[in-house]
Amino acid sequence: MPNIAIVTDSTASIPETMLKELNIYVVAYYIQRDEFLRWLPTDPGRAQRGCVFIL
Repeated sequence: MPNIAIVTDSTASIPETMLKELNIYVVAYYIQRDEFLRWLPTDPGRAQRGCVFIL
């Protein structure tokens, strides 16, 4: 039987107590702003997404 882990990124609003209780691992989420701003206009799917970017 393979090992299974629950992993989320650091932007999730999961309380620390729940992370520990449910043994959820957190991975740091980091965006380099300059690189993101260069990439954003080239993303062909950006108009189809329901995301809001506040820079």
